[in-house]
Amino acid sequence: MKTVVSKTGLGTADRLRQTVAAFGKLLDQTMNDIQALEFELQGNHRVDQELEQLRRAAAEWETERARLLGMLEQSKNEHDRALAEVDEAAAIALERQIASAMDRMRAEMKAQGDAERAQLAPENHRARDEAVEVEAARIEGLIQEINQVIENPETELSVVIRKNAERAELESYLKGLRFRLPDRQGS
Repeated sequence: MKTVVSKTGLGTADRLRQTVAAFGKLLDQTMNDIQALEFELQGNHRVDQELEQLRRAAAEWETERARLLGMLEQSKNEHDRALAEVDEAAAIALERQIASAMDRMRAEMKAQGDAERAQLAPENHRARDEAVEVEAARIEGLIQEINQVIENPETELSVVIRKNAERAELESYLKGLRFRLPDRQGS
């Protein structure tokens, strides 16, 4: 549509320019003819009347030329305004298409991310549960070692007291770990 408007507007403008140029040449020729007639027929009254008519015709031609130039300028301004409106509409349409494509892409990426998270969630929980189980086993081993030290009759009383406090802390920590493991809460 833009190309059609441009070619039509430019074709009309070119024709108007050619017509105005032709009128200008005709006016120049007419003025030259008038001057030649004035020179040859100075004093002839009838010639003076014809010269006056030619002058009026030349003035009318000049008025017509100015009118056509005004129409040409108006046509050019309308063409430029139409092109600007088409460009603005195209820019708005492009912005909307880009925004729509970005929204679609965001939605697709969010859906893909959600699907990947849903797929990885069980593996992530399993890995965390395994780490908690390993830590619980390590703490149980430490508690067993402390129990052996406490049950040894040769262990001094101060060491037994200190080891009892250490065992109490480790047992509390172990209860917290077992709380993280739903299937081991009863043990």
